[in-house]
Amino acid sequence: MRGGARRFGGPLLVVMKLPLPLFVSQCYASAGGNEKMRVSTLVVVGTLALAAGCGRSPQVPQSPQSAAPAPAEHMTPPAKEFGDRTWFQTGGLQGILDPGDAARIRIENPLGDIAVVGGSQETVSATARLHAMGKDQAEAQTRTKDVQLSGSLQDGDLVLTVQGEEELTFVALSVTVPRGRDLVLDASAGKASVEGINAGVTIAGTVGDLAITDVTGPVDVHAETGNVAARDIDQGATAYTSSGSIEMSRVEGPVIARTMTGAIRLTTASNDIIANTQSGSIDLRVTQPFDGSLEARTDGGNIEVRVPSSSNCHVTTMTRSGEITSELPLQDVERNGVNIAGRLGEGKGTLLATTNSGRILLAPVE
Repeated sequence: MRGGARRFGGPLLVVMKLPLPLFVSQCYASAGGNEKMRVSTLVVVGTLALAAGCGRSPQVPQSPQSAAPAPAEHMTPPAKEFGDRTWFQTGGLQGILDPGDAARIRIENPLGDIAVVGGSQETVSATARLHAMGKDQAEAQTRTKDVQLSGSLQDGDLVLTVQGEEELTFVALSVTVPRGRDLVLDASAGKASVEGINAGVTIAGTVGDLAITDVTGPVDVHAETGNVAARDIDQGATAYTSSGSIEMSRVEGPVIARTMTGAIRLTTASNDIIANTQSGSIDLRVTQPFDGSLEARTDGGNIEVRVPSSSNCHVTTMTRSGEITSELPLQDVERNGVNIAGRLGEGKGTLLATTNSGRILLAPVE
């Protein structure tokens, strides 16, 4: 292993050649005498360089083409109490990785939040801000001393992982990735956000809200608990949460939104829409003339569907307990109690809205 050290903008910068597999670990450097100071790490695959910088806010040189890093400073530990302990920020890690020919970029953080933005650079840059609970700074510091950022190539994917003790620790991970690579996120312990990706995005979350913005590829989001928000999606979106709301706007391509408990609100130009919730309201607005398939179902909650009057579809509405109102210019209207059926245009597509308990409103989109 070869190495060297020089000062860069205050933090110590150390460069060393490292063998594959790629790994990043926390390290320490002498600050003079016997004093030890916390440093961050930086790794580049291929020309594997390890750079260590110390200080409260470690810095990594950025190329002029790099996008601004995702805002790790805006991600904070959950508001919870544990006896007489409180949260302390205990340090930070930084890393740069070259994905090479990796088909996808996978990011895993079992210790906190993830924020990802797409950039024009070809490397992956990561910043992790470390927090821990303790009676004082010293106790908190011991909880994150073994936290690491690790990178590896697995089954053709570049995998960036946060590793460390899970109890009473929180890691806010922000990552800038090449915007043209498929992205997979495992957010098992916090919130996740993605912005500016010209490829597909898949997110799996356990707790915490998930947000996706400005993605040109297909989006697939699954959350156990938490809200899902998606905006400016070009090739369709699938979103599922067991407990939480789903909100999507300016989505093109097929849309599927399912939640066990929570509201669904969609604004889309899609011609293929499924919105299902067991308990919650549904609000759908289709911005382009519709002749595809739209299904809105809830066991308990109101439904409001707005489509252009020039749409071309057969319309069916059903409720067991509630009112149904249609402001659309339906033809061949059939009524069965409060239930209404009819058609717009020639009736090419299908629009189905059904609730066991709640009102239904059909109206022209504004």
